[in-house]
Amino acid sequence: MKRHEFKNPVPVRERMAEKWKKRFMFEKGYS
Repeated sequence: MKRHEFKNPVPVRERMAEKWKKRFMFEKGYS
C-alpha cells in the first residue's frame, strides 16, 4: 500500500467536519 496517507479517513473527515462547522457558524452569524 503506497497510498498510506490517502487511505486515512480520519484527518479528511476531521478537516471536512471543521470546514462544515466553520461554514455553519459563519452562515448562522452572517444571517
